Amino acid sequence: MPSAKAQIDLGNIDAVAAPCNDPLLLPERKLSQIEIERHWAKDRASLIICRDEKGTLVSYFKSLQSGFSSPGK
Repeated sequence: MPSAKAQIDLGNIDAVAAPCNDPLLLPERKLSQIEIERHWAKDRASLIICRDEKGTLVSYFKSLQSGFSSPGK
């Protein structure tokens, strides 16, 4: 039976616990349509990656929490 004083390894969560990157700063000049689309695509990809990482973190802790729950509760 595990001890209440047993050390619990939560893994390395620093990377996924960090805030998402800010949007890219656009140059202060008129941009072409292709430049706008490239900046938008980079920001969008960054947001998707960040969302997936945060989802992984939430799933991990939900799984961890369910492992600590007593049966029948």
